[in-house]
Amino acid sequence: MLKGLYNTNALEAQLDLVYSYCQYELSRRFADRRHLELYRGFNQVGDNELLAKQDGRRWIVLLNNLSSFASSWERADEFGDHMMKVQVPLAKIFFYNKICSFIFFVILKHSVQRFVLISGTNLWGTMFN
Repeated sequence: MLKGLYNTNALEAQLDLVYSYCQYELSRRFADRRHLELYRGFNQVGDNELLAKQDGRRWIVLLNNLSSFASSWERADEFGDHMMKVQVPLAKIFFYNKICSFIFFVILKHSVQRFVLISGTNLWGTMFN
């Protein structure tokens, strides 16, 4: 049943700690905000991923459990032919790269913030070609 969770060095507790610390830092850095505008590049949306269309540019799409977004249009544009712009509740952000300074210097040498979002609620996104 849950054998995959055993012998993982308390993986659930570690992920919970990452999320809790990220939420703490977000509440400090963005105390006056409840949402962030983020961007995601993509190549196509399949019929099984498109949940609803409000009009030609506002869609609800199905994402993976954890999905990465960027704070910069230009950075997100590197990952696909089309763009998605979303207003994300801070509570849906699982991790972002600037909470750990070593990640900023080692992995990402740009000043762009990268975010990993928790799926599970519908996020309306505006699509751009």
